[in-house]
Amino acid sequence: MLFIIRQFNALPFLPLHEIANAFSLLKEKSKKHIVFNEFVDYVFSTFVGDQYTSPMFPYTFWSVCQRVLDNIPRTNNAVEGWNNRFTQISGTRHPGFLVFVNFD
Repeated sequence: MLFIIRQFNALPFLPLHEIANAFSLLKEKSKKHIVFNEFVDYVFSTFVGDQYTSPMFPYTFWSVCQRVLDNIPRTNNAVEGWNNRFTQISGTRHPGFLVFVNFD
């Protein structure tokens, strides 16, 4: 069963035009395991949709296929790292301009 979940996790790495078909195949595979029904419904309504129902998040919002092909980071971890270090150096989460001005 864990193998099926991992296959759902692979959907963001597929080209946009292959996502709906791959989801349909995974949905068929998971029908044998009744415990996946809620999960499959959630993935459908949130990420996949069909010709009658739009997903909550369009494919272009969560697909990372093109980013991987273009060798662009899939996350913003580098920015988060910079923000965390900046917060440590400044000593506050939201420093005002005057924190950086030296009046000496």
